[in-house]
Amino acid sequence: MPFLCNKNYRSLGLGKRLLESIIDDLKSRGIKIVETFARKDKASNPSGPVEFYIKNRFRVYKDDPQFPLMRLDL
Repeated sequence: MPFLCNKNYRSLGLGKRLLESIIDDLKSRGIKIVETFARKDKASNPSGPVEFYIKNRFRVYKDDPQFPLMRLDL
């Protein structure tokens, strides 16, 4: 079952803080690249929106009409 954040807790910066923590942990483990699928359509989709990842330094690595692959070089 996909996880969707309660609407009352959206837009508070929690996703950004969580992502930053994950990136810091991956860097400390020597990981050089992070990839994830994002979404281009409905907010009810469990993947994070493309705009969120772009704001957090990711780029579109492989475009797709619904789920582009996003990449961040660490």
